Amino acid sequence: TFNGSSAIEPRASLEWAANPNNRWSISYGLHSQLQQPQLYFSSASDQNQDLALTKAHHLVLSYQRILSYGSLLSAELYYKSLFDVPVSRQSSSFSALNLLEGFIDEPLINEGTGTNYGIELSLQRFVSKGFYYLLNATGYQSKYTGSDGIERDTRFNGNYIFNVTAGKEWQRITKKGKDRLLGINFHVAYIGGFRDTPIDEAASRAAGRTLYQNDLAFSIRQKAYFRTDLRFYLKRNKVNANRTLSLDIQNLTNAENEAFRYYDAQQNTVVVQHQLGIIPMLSYRVEF
Repeated sequence: TFNGSSAIEPRASLEWAANPNNRWSISYGLHSQLQQPQLYFSSASDQNQDLALTKAHHLVLSYQRILSYGSLLSAELYYKSLFDVPVSRQSSSFSALNLLEGFIDEPLINEGTGTNYGIELSLQRFVSKGFYYLLNATGYQSKYTGSDGIERDTRFNGNYIFNVTAGKEWQRITKKGKDRLLGINFHVAYIGGFRDTPIDEAASRAAGRTLYQNDLAFSIRQKAYFRTDLRFYLKRNKVNANRTLSLDIQNLTNAENEAFRYYDAQQNTVVVQHQLGIIPMLSYRVEF
């Protein structure tokens, strides 16, 4: 890395096929990761440039079963133990695991930890007669510990994720041998609300800007996230080029998903900022 950090990352995996349709596997890996660039180039201290890599022990137990009609059922248990996570040198709830954006104005040390574990179930049908789908459900926990020694929920601990993806394609070969493909697919996501830190309204009012109750970091929860995407497309395949005309409608139901909260000095209250609503996109793509 730019500061001379290096890492050895051992990996091991064992797989057992009980029969042609059933397969078990267990794997372990030691993973290393650089954090976001703004974490190292702090205006408060050059010491952050010497931070070591964040590391994690990752253990996964998985099972796969091939079903009829070209379908696959899979289950996965996972456990991840993170260490050498950058946290504040002073007693604080800050951890690099929750960092989204912005620069860090304090010196950090690699003494934080984190834990992620959960189970994921998936049912997938591969393309057959133009039809396919993928159903996915995940339950998980995501915790971290800052330099204050208190274990808390991470920002991203929504606890559950549900995804449904399905599509259908119709292919037609014209008398002149031209290949036409008409398709439709959709994706639905329902995700447990991420965590947020309460805003200190009295302190924010006095300061005229948003101030948080950092001793209660990520103790409140946003509303669950819901989004539906729909896509129509027409493909024309030729020898020298492929052309695709598509209409994508993101957030079809115009769901108002929370983005963040802030103190609005003009309204003198805490305001919830929402993510974008429905977004239609028409595109034409040529591939040579």
